[in-house]
Amino acid sequence: EDAKSLNVTLDQGMKIITDMNIEDAAKKPWTMIFVPGGSPGTENLAKSEALVGLLKRQKEEGRWIAAICAAPALVLAANGLLAGEKATCYPVLHDKLPDQSMAKEEVVVSNKIITSQSPGTAFKFSAELVKALFGLSLIHICRCRRYAVCRSRWSPYH
Repeated sequence: EDAKSLNVTLDQGMKIITDMNIEDAAKKPWTMIFVPGGSPGTENLAKSEALVGLLKRQKEEGRWIAAICAAPALVLAANGLLAGEKATCYPVLHDKLPDQSMAKEEVVVSNKIITSQSPGTAFKFSAELVKALFGLSLIHICRCRRYAVCRSRWSPYH
C-alpha cells in the first residue's frame, strides 16, 4: 500500500487498517518505536524514508527503539542505527550486525535499543520492553501473575 494509506497488507495476506499513516506518525514523538521482523516486511520497512527518518530522530533524541527477528539487521543496521551499539537478530543474519559480540544472546539492551532474535524469544523480549517502559516492579507483577496462571493449570489442587 502507499505511504498515505491506512490499509496495510501483511506477510500472509492479512489486511489491517492502521490508526495513522507513516507520514503522520513521523511527525510525532514516540516513547518507543517497535520494528517487527519477517520478510518481505523488513525489506519494505528498510526502504521507507519516513520510517528511517523517524528511527534516526528517535535515536538522536535518546528514546527507545525495539526490533526483533530480521529487523535489527535489515532495518536498523542497514540504515546505520546500530553503529556503536550491541545487538542481536535472527541467527542467519548475525553477519549483518556491525558489532557481533552479543549476537548469540536472545535479547540485547544497548543504550536505548532493545533487540531480540526471533518469535521464540518474544516473551523475554516483551519483558524487556515492559521493563524499559514501566520499570522492574511491573515485570515482577507480570511474572507472578504468569506463574500463578501456569501453576493453576498444573496444580492437582485446582
